[in-house]
Amino acid sequence: MRLGLRKLSVAVAVAAALGMAVPMVATTTANAVDTPASAADTQEQTTWNWVNDFTSFGAAAGDNATWHAQWRGGSGVWTDFEVNNGKAEASDDAYRYWYVNGAGATKDGPVGFETVGAVKRGVISVGSNGVDGAVTWKAPKAGTVWVSLGDGEPYRAAAGGSITFGLQLVKSNKTDFYTLKMSTLTDTTPVAGWNSPIPVTVEKGDYLRLLSETSNGIADGRVYASPTVTYDAPDSYSFVDELSQTFLEEVASRTPNNTWSVEQQTGDDSWEKVTQRGTAGSQTAPNAAYYYNTWYGSGINVRVASLTASNRNALTGILNDDVATTGKGAALVWTAPKAGKVTIGVRNDEPYRQSASHTGPVVLTLQKGDDSALCTATLAGGSTARSDEFANCLQSSKGVIDVQAGDKVRIIANADGANHGDVIISPIVSYLTEDTNAGTYSAKVANVTDYRGDKVSGSTGTTAASFTAPAAPAGYTFAGWYADSELTTPLDSAKKSGVAYAKFVKTEDVIKFQGGSLRVGKYTTSDGTDDYSKTDLRFGYHVDVPDGATFDKATSGWRYGTASVDLSALNYRTKVAATKEENGKLAVNLIFTGITSANYARNLYVAAFMGYTTADGTPVVASETEVRSSSVQSVATAIQSSSSASAEEKAYAAGILQQISSESAN
Repeated sequence: MRLGLRKLSVAVAVAAALGMAVPMVATTTANAVDTPASAADTQEQTTWNWVNDFTSFGAAAGDNATWHAQWRGGSGVWTDFEVNNGKAEASDDAYRYWYVNGAGATKDGPVGFETVGAVKRGVISVGSNGVDGAVTWKAPKAGTVWVSLGDGEPYRAAAGGSITFGLQLVKSNKTDFYTLKMSTLTDTTPVAGWNSPIPVTVEKGDYLRLLSETSNGIADGRVYASPTVTYDAPDSYSFVDELSQTFLEEVASRTPNNTWSVEQQTGDDSWEKVTQRGTAGSQTAPNAAYYYNTWYGSGINVRVASLTASNRNALTGILNDDVATTGKGAALVWTAPKAGKVTIGVRNDEPYRQSASHTGPVVLTLQKGDDSALCTATLAGGSTARSDEFANCLQSSKGVIDVQAGDKVRIIANADGANHGDVIISPIVSYLTEDTNAGTYSAKVANVTDYRGDKVSGSTGTTAASFTAPAAPAGYTFAGWYADSELTTPLDSAKKSGVAYAKFVKTEDVIKFQGGSLRVGKYTTSDGTDDYSKTDLRFGYHVDVPDGATFDKATSGWRYGTASVDLSALNYRTKVAATKEENGKLAVNLIFTGITSANYARNLYVAAFMGYTTADGTPVVASETEVRSSSVQSVATAIQSSSSASAEEKAYAAGILQQISSESAN
């Protein structure tokens, strides 16, 4: 705690409240190798990346290898490229590939990788001769793997013609296969729908094939796609991405091992998984949803028949409770694939009711397992306004949950008394990673669109412009979006999709309480001596915003009160009035002026909130979780016992304490 008396460069008188002098305006001042992995190695390995693993043509050839480059001609049979078969080209650090069309002088349709804008990207092409290309991964062990592509992939190098890009599961007999996902590429626009990792259950010896195919030859048939396959669970789970992937599957019977599911509450209040799925054009399931009792359940807000990759970014999640089942809710359920700390988020305009014509309330609840509710809010009928209450609760530390593998986190809707029980909500769950040395947390998000994309708000019909972020762990605040896992390069403000990393720093490193002090020499008697019957009490803070961030005076200030250290009891607010920077330091002070001696023993309770905009453009308000308390008497006593206080400060403190003693004696 800082002790002593400090003269302020600016002081603003304030009015009385709470039965004593309290501020309406605050004063601020500023001081302010080219060898394939062995079988034993692959049994221990958990992650494979085509670009990183493709270090030589030899390492990619032969049936015992993990990765294969393949071509398919008129026979319809996929064939591995062989070592040095004459179709290899540019075996260097920037470009390595075979050509699917390598006959004679004409060579095109590379399968390998290229360096595109300083980024190595896998390339899976079709040739001008109509030959198809593929990259295939062979499973070294059984389990559930997650397939993901690079940022903004897949996309074509040039427009012209039509290429089908897809993911297939091929059984170890090389005959049986299942098409898991397909998209059509006609130009250089990245194809939506591949944003989230795709889960696939494999047996040892199964293959995953990512392919490009066409019915006609294409002059430039390059498709950029950089697959990564991992047995580890990913770090980010989007309800919309996972549900849209489920319904886009060509073979519905091969539903992935989803982390998201839909449940309904039964007569004994237990939860039961909903497994009935809507089908194309189904009138009993008006949305792409898992449903029960004809109409109710959850899913995504389009008919299955119209769900295509091109409209993925316009999709939202929907949660719909049966209004006739009193006291029984419907839920979106996320099952944790591994232990850890997760942050729960929703898009920046959510949650809201689907239509203003839907009347009656819907109660929305966040709950872990059968524990008590973490967040609860009532969404009134007759409006599509965003529920700030629920969104703000998720943005608080209540939106961060410790989970064990298998734990269930539910978002529940209960629509007793409503004519429609629907809520638009698109939850995202991301695991947090702690760096104890740096004192930070980070969260990898598979698709930053859900936090900073241009979304059309259901409540206003306009584009939601503000950027948001996942909830921070208790005692931490958001420090910015980054393009890399090392958290060194701020995400460009124009980037609205793809992988991003959220950084969190300790709130106490941003808002640094300096202690309390008194104002010497301000109040005097008629003869010019110090008047100890009245003084000012200052709560001093330093603000050190995260790297690259800028301080926002308009969203900074304090909550304060005199009744309790409980934050909920701090019923008054005041904003930072002015700032001044000197030597890169920013000091902000909350000053209670004109406190009379009758209130010298009375504690004041203060909690600061400081606003800033991160380097990537996200607005943040960091709030103290610890309430500070001081009284004139406690500060004067501390000054008296301080070894660093000046003689002038000690003398003034002695006068204050003598004033208290004299009045007590009387």
